[in-house]
Amino acid sequence: MYKRILVGVDGSHQSEHALARGIELAKQFEAVLIIGHVIDVRNLQGTHTLYTGSLIEAWKDKTTLMLEKYKKEAVEKGVHEVETYYINGSPRADVSKKLVKEKQADLLITSRTGRNRIERFLTGSVAEASIYHAPSDYLMVRDCEEPEKNDYQTILVAVDGSPQAENAFIQAVKISKKNGAALTIANVIPNMVYVNGALVSVAVPSNNEAMKQSQELVYGYKARAEEAGIANVQVDISIGDPRDMLIGLVPKEVKPDLMICGATGQSKLSRIVVGSVADAMLRHAKCDVLAVKLK
Repeated sequence: MYKRILVGVDGSHQSEHALARGIELAKQFEAVLIIGHVIDVRNLQGTHTLYTGSLIEAWKDKTTLMLEKYKKEAVEKGVHEVETYYINGSPRADVSKKLVKEKQADLLITSRTGRNRIERFLTGSVAEASIYHAPSDYLMVRDCEEPEKNDYQTILVAVDGSPQAENAFIQAVKISKKNGAALTIANVIPNMVYVNGALVSVAVPSNNEAMKQSQELVYGYKARAEEAGIANVQVDISIGDPRDMLIGLVPKEVKPDLMICGATGQSKLSRIVVGSVADAMLRHAKCDVLAVKLK
């Protein structure tokens, strides 16, 4: 499972919720917790050079205090190994690239959004950049007024037969076991085809080959999950645009607090046709989302 978990923080309530989730996962998997921050030096553009140095030093002092506070919190809550780290740069580019690479993290966690435009150190766009650029798996923690329960209760994993989805399923089983969570395995049969240059939906008979393959896929995963010790495993097969179904009807019925998917789909062509399911989840899901990369 995960050995080095990096949480990007900016001092906002949203990022503190992400930190709480990172602390819990680090405890569950006995992982090293890295609390990281990028000082947004873009805010200094146009600043007189006489003041630039003193401003950077002031931000470094503020960042050090923030990270030490969060480290103390993590240690007090039972994380055995905690590191802190910060760099100057662009949060959007450097959280998902430099921080992950330099600290050799295998899981990056951030909140969906950060501070507002005037006072932020991180930005909401960090979440969008992470799905594409982080070499590690990426967990986006939803924004909420109050912290959620530390453990996940209901997990939804989307599968499509791709190697990425296989990795997503493996991680879903591990997290479900650690949390004692119910697991739903979902597959959406795409019904969109090109007709005269336009995408249109078509009917999919219940006895056609795509339906048979979907049933074999999800029930095969169900058997594997039960063999791994998951007590409550359900399957969900639907027909439609995978993006729409996996941010709409499917989670509405399942009510997950964590959704897991591969970072990309079955093929480059299918991604062009149906779009990135992971991207749609990150933008619209009402729960945490874990995007699993192909190792």
